Amino acid sequence: MHRSLLALLYVGAVGAGACSGASARPTEPPPPSEAIGGFWELADGSGVVMVIALVEGVPHIDAWSMKTTTDPEVHFDVTRATWDGRHLRASFTYPPTRTVTSSDLVLVNSDRLEGLVTGPYQATEVWVRTPPPDALTAPR
Repeated sequence: MHRSLLALLYVGAVGAGACSGASARPTEPPPPSEAIGGFWELADGSGVVMVIALVEGVPHIDAWSMKTTTDPEVHFDVTRATWDGRHLRASFTYPPTRTVTSSDLVLVNSDRLEGLVTGPYQATEVWVRTPPPDALTAPR
């Protein structure tokens, strides 16, 4: 009797989850370590971007807020950047306010980084791979 009650509870829980409308992310093999390199944009519409280059396994990051009609382009001071082949960790200081945040991001697939940002606030952040703006790719 006890086993059948457990089995019934398990089937009910699995069935409820399957019918709840929750979608599961398709399983993908992890992207190669070098997939971290490239141009990324914060997916919140803030206009914050970063370029990551791996040099002998060490991430070099240049991050900035894009210039707008009312605000100039501002580069972040990026420190303590580490990359273990799956997790990117770094601290970002916004010079005008000296606000410091730390990001702990996972390379979900070759076009998406997501994870936790902490500092004066805590939130989930998502970065998506995007083509660099024309100003960065135009011949000089």
